[in-house]
Amino acid sequence: MTTRLAELGRRLAAGLAQPGQRRAALAALLEEGRGLAASDIHLEPADGGGDEVCFRVEGVLRRVASIDRVASRELRAAIREAAGRFVPGQFAVEEGRIAWELAGGRVDFNVYLIPQTTGPGNVIIRPEAESGGRVCPAGDRNARGIDQKVFIWQMGKVGSSTVFKSLLPHANPRISLAPVVSESPRWLICNNLIQTHSIKPLYDVLHHSEEEFVIISLVRDLLARNISTIFQSMNYSEPWRNDYFIAGMEEFQAMPYEQQEQAITGHLRRLNTGCSVTSWYDNLLKSHFYYPEIDRHFIDIYAKPFDWEQGFQIYESKSGRVRMIIIRLEDLDEVAGELGKFMGLDDFKLRHDNLASNKWYQPIYKKFNSRYKPTASELQSIYGSKFMNYFYSPEQINRFTSRWR
Repeated sequence: MTTRLAELGRRLAAGLAQPGQRRAALAALLEEGRGLAASDIHLEPADGGGDEVCFRVEGVLRRVASIDRVASRELRAAIREAAGRFVPGQFAVEEGRIAWELAGGRVDFNVYLIPQTTGPGNVIIRPEAESGGRVCPAGDRNARGIDQKVFIWQMGKVGSSTVFKSLLPHANPRISLAPVVSESPRWLICNNLIQTHSIKPLYDVLHHSEEEFVIISLVRDLLARNISTIFQSMNYSEPWRNDYFIAGMEEFQAMPYEQQEQAITGHLRRLNTGCSVTSWYDNLLKSHFYYPEIDRHFIDIYAKPFDWEQGFQIYESKSGRVRMIIIRLEDLDEVAGELGKFMGLDDFKLRHDNLASNKWYQPIYKKFNSRYKPTASELQSIYGSKFMNYFYSPEQINRFTSRWR
């Protein structure tokens, strides 16, 4: 399959680079998706412009090709032309329909244009009345707490390792995972506990089973979180984790402090002024959970006020199938009992893990935090965002801003 997808990627990029070939390129994309029984085709905006073209096959989202800004514009135009018109759907999503003659006959596709805070947004194309994946038997519909699948899902460096380690003693080996969720270097799995920064395992269980499940998510002062991310990135060399990689331990420690600070500050400026962090919940939940037939499982976080005083909030989808708790990391110690209560555990205790104080870079991290002064535009981008103003009160945001100034 990998070779087949790579060849499609080459044909797609070559076709879109030729004037007047965008309809043929779209036909090749739809034909190949049909042939592989893809449950959907994604166009996901890439950093620096262009798109990542992905197929979801057997529940796994597989990258087919990276296309540049020009090719992306051509392919998106071909999709709009084929659909003819789009109508407004829920959550500001535009919905359209494509009827296409493929080798095996006519196939109808539903098309969803899912907005992002900035940029062109995601595109999802789904063949109608086809799931393209395996369906697991329904679990115990009345199960609650630790007897369910538990996703510890959020961006990195906000305490997920602490929650995962704290729940490990309560993991239930009797609860099996859907076949489409497998071991991966991108997330940790122990029985019914899944720690991940990716939305894909949640999507897979949602679409390929009928089970209820729980999401635990944490948030943190984004500027402090971004600093931790830069330092944490120096522990990894994998391509998918090193967007902000500066150097390995020995090389970094050998640098003069001024050089270290300059490199960290440069990465931070890019991270602080981008929208990938401030739009985390909007972009990921909408792009992967929005489908008309299952929107009753969608959790529209911003539709419910966050409890600033308590430091956590509990959410539930309209169907009741998905329950979610979001906790501010700054309040985690104080609300640990509430997390235990949410999970139905009387003896829940926090076990702190993955702390900066235990890392090799701790002295540099401490020095940087004491000296760092972000620009006014960075402060505005972070503390003027919908994300921060939803999870934190004006007084808390003022304290953060004063600290960094």
